Amino acid sequence: MKFRFLTLTRHELYQLLATFILGLIIGALVINLITARQIDQLIYKNKELTNQIQAQNDELEKLEESLANRKWKVVQNIKIIIETEENKHIKQQLEEKLYELLKSIIGRQMNKIDGTLISNTIDDRVILVDSANYKINLIWLLLQQETIVKVEATSTD
Repeated sequence: MKFRFLTLTRHELYQLLATFILGLIIGALVINLITARQIDQLIYKNKELTNQIQAQNDELEKLEESLANRKWKVVQNIKIIIETEENKHIKQQLEEKLYELLKSIIGRQMNKIDGTLISNTIDDRVILVDSANYKINLIWLLLQQETIVKVEATSTD
């Protein structure tokens, strides 16, 4: 009578190894699924905060330049509202590109800003985001100390 303690045949060893590898793959997949959403949210928030810091730095520079013109009302910041059916990342990039177009009016006297020129700059403009074109239609523009621009963005692809 032979006593077999912890001896495996080649078939059993391969089966055990395959089960171990399958367990590793399933475990990695589960961890990836759990953390992927959090990573996406962190990437979005990071980009949003970076854009916000850049916008505030631009506004601060323009406001410091306009302190000499204290008696005049000046544009202090720009708020962009985008209506679109695209995801939040596309919307965020569209906001960033529109802000780049409009940031030159921050710190300028409101009575010296041509609203028609601004509306012509934005309305019917096509912006490229992630190799897709988006047509921007100006809904309304409110020119005040906090200038508000509301646009509609539709994909042209």
